[in-house]
Amino acid sequence: MAVCTAAAGEEAEGFFALDFQTGDLKGWVYYPRIQAFGGLFATNVVQYLGSAGKNPEYLLVSGASAPGVTGGNVRPSQSLIYVVDVKLGTFVAFTIPWSRTMESSGVAQMNALLPVGGDAIRPMIGAAAQRKAPALDPNQKANQQNPNQANPNPQNPNQPNPNPNQNQNPNPNQANPNQVPNNQNRKQP
Repeated sequence: MAVCTAAAGEEAEGFFALDFQTGDLKGWVYYPRIQAFGGLFATNVVQYLGSAGKNPEYLLVSGASAPGVTGGNVRPSQSLIYVVDVKLGTFVAFTIPWSRTMESSGVAQMNALLPVGGDAIRPMIGAAAQRKAPALDPNQKANQQNPNQANPNPQNPNQPNPNPNQNQNPNPNQANPNQVPNNQNRKQP
């Protein structure tokens, strides 16, 4: 299990726990005015990172975020929650859909943590020597949940290369300085 804390609002802070066995990420947010936990937010990270097999290993950290002003009562929180799958070498970030009005009124709030993006940390190489994408592109999922928000990574490296033959020499009679030698059959030290 991994745990961290993150600010949800100007006064409220949350405690987040990630269960390695189930992939469940849950956060309990403390309302200081009523001196009790009033918010519960959850998701399952496996749907965004893919399955790491029998004994998954995760890291869980939080970071500050400056959300833009929106017209509704529910806004992205002041923090992002980052989950790293150590075995797969991928990460996904979540925001807390926070209602300051509900906090001020002492009303309990429950919602799903919203994915805002993610990527592969280290290259994942397949048989065709091309990078494999995570099980589900977190950027795509974030845009489906919030179609009004622009994609934070418009040139997503998880998408297939639109020009897969960029190293192909257009003139076969000249040496191509960009061509990478094929070392697949080379014995590793």
